[in-house]
Amino acid sequence: MKNAGRKNNEKEENLIVVLFSIASSLQAGNIKGRIIDGKTGKPLAGANVIVSNTRKGNASDMNGDFKIGSVLFRFFIYPWIFPGKYDVEFHYIGYKLTIIKDVPVRIVRPTKLYMKMEPATFEGEKIFIKYNKKYSNRNYLIKEW
Repeated sequence: MKNAGRKNNEKEENLIVVLFSIASSLQAGNIKGRIIDGKTGKPLAGANVIVSNTRKGNASDMNGDFKIGSVLFRFFIYPWIFPGKYDVEFHYIGYKLTIIKDVPVRIVRPTKLYMKMEPATFEGEKIFIKYNKKYSNRNYLIKEW
């Protein structure tokens, strides 16, 4: 009979934890949106979106869509972003870093962001390659420096 009482207590504790996590998730906000190429208008898959000064972020999917917010893990809902104002960073290889300052995050409805990222051009130093025909072969080329 002692085990039956213990199981009931565990069930009650689990229920309290689940209810508490649901209540705390209602205090959390969400940021969602889409990232596209500023020139072509095509979605950018795999672009990183980071909420500054937090360790929260996500990557865009194949359609350029992203969402940063509460997640359900087992029986717990973890709030990721609490209401307030945040800077949001957009990172993608070959594109300029873009930061939107003071993005409001609210409890009731998600904040929607649509980002057009501009390609970045990088210019490196010039590299000269010497070619010597005596070292060349049909299948490969050995470069002499």
